[in-house]
Amino acid sequence: SSIIASATAAQAQAIIDDQSLVEEQLWEELEKEDIPSHIRENRLESLKKQAQDFSVMKQKSYGEYTLLEDERKFLDLTTSEKLCVVHFFHPDFRRCAILDQHLETLTKKYFETRFARISVDTAKFLVTKLKVQVLPALFCFKKGIVVDKVVGFEDLGNTDDFRT
Repeated sequence: SSIIASATAAQAQAIIDDQSLVEEQLWEELEKEDIPSHIRENRLESLKKQAQDFSVMKQKSYGEYTLLEDERKFLDLTTSEKLCVVHFFHPDFRRCAILDQHLETLTKKYFETRFARISVDTAKFLVTKLKVQVLPALFCFKKGIVVDKVVGFEDLGNTDDFRT
């Protein structure tokens, strides 16, 4: 479980692509240590489950920065996924484009979190409901509840060239 929490998209893809290699590496690692066989077998089973979980997550677009076409997709995402980050953007705002670049990077770094964006033009109800008045607006959800938000660039040093 702790591996899932810290996996990058590349690590997750490696586990999905080559479970046998991972299994081999694990056996080599475990053989070096004096670990009882039942613990080794439990660890191997947990690794196999992790590969299955990663595969399911990949099918759900984890590791991709996706565009939500409408408010229904937003509601589906935020209510069905454990962790997600949604950027409310406008295509003509330069700072929204800057934030998109950073979110693309974070998407690959934090595989276990879904990253998405939705245009304020197609999400008028949500813009009103979430009181979005300044762009870019970034909302972090945990199990469907807003746990954090970043509005504008004030929290990012009020500069266009902040670190990801």
